[in-house]
Amino acid sequence: MPFTAAATQVISGIARTFESGMCITSDRAVHVLVDVSGLWLDDAGVVAVGPTRWYDSRVDAEGGLIDTGGDGKRLPVPAGVDKGQFTITVGGGLVDATVWAWNCDELQPRYPIVRSTAGTYTSATMSLDLTGELLCLLASAPVRVVLDLQARSL
Repeated sequence: MPFTAAATQVISGIARTFESGMCITSDRAVHVLVDVSGLWLDDAGVVAVGPTRWYDSRVDAEGGLIDTGGDGKRLPVPAGVDKGQFTITVGGGLVDATVWAWNCDELQPRYPIVRSTAGTYTSATMSLDLTGELLCLLASAPVRVVLDLQARSL
């Protein structure tokens, strides 16, 4: 995973591991903290799928930006998918922006999924309940959003 000279960075993702564990190497001296935010076992009903590009606002016919207008963006959920693990990448806006993502059948969460500083891109990994028919995205300011599905329910 690429990183820059910034003092602190958060890079999130999904890594498949086996009994042998996980190896981390770098071509530069760096301090690394690894946090495990979830664990999926074979019988948990979730399988890795890719990544698979679920949505990319940069190629959206509606202008390429998710923002505060209306209800935000509502994305259809494929039949039979009731949970998913996503990597969301946001950024490219002229001002700082926060982005919320949630099952449209539920209330918008109080806290956003990710925040992007003006002119930069930020990624985060999230798990979402997808039992409804739509996934909602909303941003505090115009920003580009890319959603990559990493794993989904069987």
